[in-house]
Amino acid sequence: MEKYSMTAYDIQSLEENLNIKLPIAYKNILLNYPEELKSNEYGNQFLIYDAKDLLYNLIIRCRWFNPKETLPRNFFPIGCDYGGNMFFINLDNDERIYTIDHEEAESFYNPDTDTINWSIALKEFKPKITVFVEWLKAYLSEK
Repeated sequence: MEKYSMTAYDIQSLEENLNIKLPIAYKNILLNYPEELKSNEYGNQFLIYDAKDLLYNLIIRCRWFNPKETLPRNFFPIGCDYGGNMFFINLDNDERIYTIDHEEAESFYNPDTDTINWSIALKEFKPKITVFVEWLKAYLSEK
């Protein structure tokens, strides 16, 4: 199997094990991982293509924000930037990409209740996964 791709079976297994349905546009990108990202050492970090890495993102990195609280069910982590700010796809609205800037934690984390206000924490980053991928290609080509 090619290093930079997921198979339809990988995606189906991921969906079944997590009891989610990934957007078709996102699945198409996972199945046809962009060549420009394959050749960049950070491609898999910003837009994860490996099922094990996606699970690591879901379990470990999302827990970093608050170990006691889980991410809203309709948000799925798809990658992170150099600074650890994560990117998410909203499973309910098909393609929009969101991010959390961990440096703004004081604006969405309440230490008194030890909770996160997800409606403040998650900010729309790009309107579609395809726009995100094009932005990512351009951004990483400058690095």
